[in-house]
Amino acid sequence: MKIMYCITRSNWGDAQANVYGLIEDQITNNNQVILVVGETGELTRRVEKLDNVEIIYLSELKRSLSPYDDFRAVMRLRKIIRSHRPNILHLHSSKAGAVGRLATIGLINKPIVIFTAHGWAFTEGVGSKVKIVVYAYIEKFLAHFTDKIICVSKFDYDLAVKKKIFNSANQGIVIYNGVDTPTCITHSEKSLGKVIITILNYGRL
Repeated sequence: MKIMYCITRSNWGDAQANVYGLIEDQITNNNQVILVVGETGELTRRVEKLDNVEIIYLSELKRSLSPYDDFRAVMRLRKIIRSHRPNILHLHSSKAGAVGRLATIGLINKPIVIFTAHGWAFTEGVGSKVKIVVYAYIEKFLAHFTDKIICVSKFDYDLAVKKKIFNSANQGIVIYNGVDTPTCITHSEKSLGKVIITILNYGRL
């Protein structure tokens, strides 16, 4: 099976870590993997060390809005999909999700299209009320060209349901980001004594 992943940025973050883990897993399953990305960075540096992964740089794919670059990104990605004919197109990040789904419209050999939403652009507090309405409308439109929408949290899933993004009851699904389980050293209550245990929750805004 041939799987094409597409993501806008290559700096290391939750979305990039998710893509990297998926690529590693698909290589283990002997699937052919293609990564389409808008820039070089930590993600591409790590993927370059893996075997049997083709990296395609799509310089027109940028995070900032640009009608000219966005149109070119759609058309070029459409050509890439046509020439490589992946079985699955898995899109990550809002921009890559929009560009990728627009690129598949009308394709004869359209791949299965999966979009992972690493947070929604129409989340309350992220932008103005006008932007929230516009972004929700865009996602609702793009959902018509999506086979499956993955949300990485129940909050994002519930928000998508509230905004009526999904076309069907089973189009959306929650799959939490996973992490490797670290090796922990356990202590009995007696050995801990009066030691103060500090728990740190790390995240990125």
